[in-house]
Amino acid sequence: MIPLRIEIDLVGPVERPARPIHLDSLIANLLVTRDIPHETDVATIRSHIERLPLERADIGGDWVWKASSVAFDWTTPPMQEFATRAIRPAAVAEVVKSGMLTNFGIDTKIDTARGQLKSATYAHEFQWARAAVAYCIGDQAEIEGLLQGMQSIGARRRLGNGQVSAVRVIDDERATALWSRRYLPQDADAGRMVEGAYRLPLFDRTHQRIVRDNHLEWEGAVAA
Repeated sequence: MIPLRIEIDLVGPVERPARPIHLDSLIANLLVTRDIPHETDVATIRSHIERLPLERADIGGDWVWKASSVAFDWTTPPMQEFATRAIRPAAVAEVVKSGMLTNFGIDTKIDTARGQLKSATYAHEFQWARAAVAYCIGDQAEIEGLLQGMQSIGARRRLGNGQVSAVRVIDDERATALWSRRYLPQDADAGRMVEGAYRLPLFDRTHQRIVRDNHLEWEGAVAA
């Protein structure tokens, strides 16, 4: 395991993340995509992502992967784009009848005025970025192989956001310090207290807790 800098070249806009995107989460997603069929049970996936090609850091009786959050080189101010979610009751009824939709609590009425099937107009925020960077301590060959399969980053990728044009994995001794620029356990001595998660998968709500936010910023994070 060696200290590494991950450089990501981007093309076009990126959905501005509400919370930091962490490198270990990206690596875990790529590992699962490469190794595990879609029909595999959740327990197998959780077990698989416990074996990432990264070092662990023990902090106050807990641990995190030695992988920073991702810092973006934003080239424009934040912008908003509006979209509409239109629900077609007849189409939803056909899906419910087929048995494909079982977790919406639909009984005799499809309610498009409220709840999960509400028709709405919403806004999302994005910015143009030309590059991103992250740091870690890990297996260079394995990480490079995984990241070469990364085609995009961030939310709303199906709309063309966050397109990745190239990834480079480079030896960088600064990673011995900069990997910790991420969400950390409360006992860490850096960062402000926020609600978040540092244990994978990050979207698992049972992992939400008070954490130290020490995420990486672009300024000062890249080589001169």
